[in-house]
Amino acid sequence: AACERRLRADAERSNLEEELAVLQDDRTRLALELDDAQARSQSLELANGEVARRLAKASSAIRTILAQAPRED
Repeated sequence: AACERRLRADAERSNLEEELAVLQDDRTRLALELDDAQARSQSLELANGEVARRLAKASSAIRTILAQAPRED
């Protein structure tokens, strides 16, 4: 009886250790995915800022050209 309890306890411990290893692997994978997502987000934010700057410059140039164009009334 004691031997059976010991075997069951060892089996349960082994299952828990396997489950813990799987959870640790998942955590590591998720941490890497989060790092990648954060890096991509930062890259997109920088690109967005650059696009906004270029659009503002183009818009300003268009307004200047339109202001200098002769009006047809």
